Amino acid sequence: ASFRRSPSILALEPAQTMAELANKPAVTTRGTLYAMHTTSCSRRAICALVEAGVPFDYRPIDFAKREQKELAFLEIQPFGKVPAWVERGGSDPFTLFESRAIMRHVADGSPLLPATAKGRALMDQWTSIEYSNFTPPFMPAYYDQLRRSLGAAPNLEAQAQAREGITPTLDLMEHTLAESAFLAGESFSCADLTFLPLFEYLEVSGCGQLLESRPAVAAWWARCSARESWQYCVSGRVAERAV
Repeated sequence: ASFRRSPSILALEPAQTMAELANKPAVTTRGTLYAMHTTSCSRRAICALVEAGVPFDYRPIDFAKREQKELAFLEIQPFGKVPAWVERGGSDPFTLFESRAIMRHVADGSPLLPATAKGRALMDQWTSIEYSNFTPPFMPAYYDQLRRSLGAAPNLEAQAQAREGITPTLDLMEHTLAESAFLAGESFSCADLTFLPLFEYLEVSGCGQLLESRPAVAAWWARCSARESWQYCVSGRVAERAV
């Protein structure tokens, strides 16, 4: 079945308005996450929803069927990527895409947002660092491990470039985490969460050895990766709530 013809109560039909979508009866969750739980950006959103205690439905998007490029999905995510969030809101439903925006939105009112203005500013700073200074140089190694999982030979040059590119961020993290338990203070926040989807792949991407000389970062990663929310993400158990 195509995305448009999905039996899900939240599947978009061409004739549906967003208000109709958001006000389906007998639904107790706050909204629906359209995602593929094996992707890094989807995991960022899933972890945020779980950490914040937001009840949600999960609608998996089948890449093999190119559901992300179908017209119905493009109505809520015009770039045809995951994740996307559809939130019920009476006559004013709300849709949102980009994983960091979803993370920040669903975190509102939860401990994921630091209590002080200084803490929130540091959180925003680290989110920007991840987006601008960590993820771009790491992506060649990330994609290399994806290709290797399909049988390709390792690209050692890509791994070396990634190690060089992410070193400044790891050094700054080491300095920060030597003074505090988490990046924006003493509590886990979006500042930490935003890094987890790619840290999960450091080892298999040929970058894991960088933590050996950075004990504070290694200890932080051990704390973060042991959190129930992150274990839920990587286990794939979110598929159990698929609609």
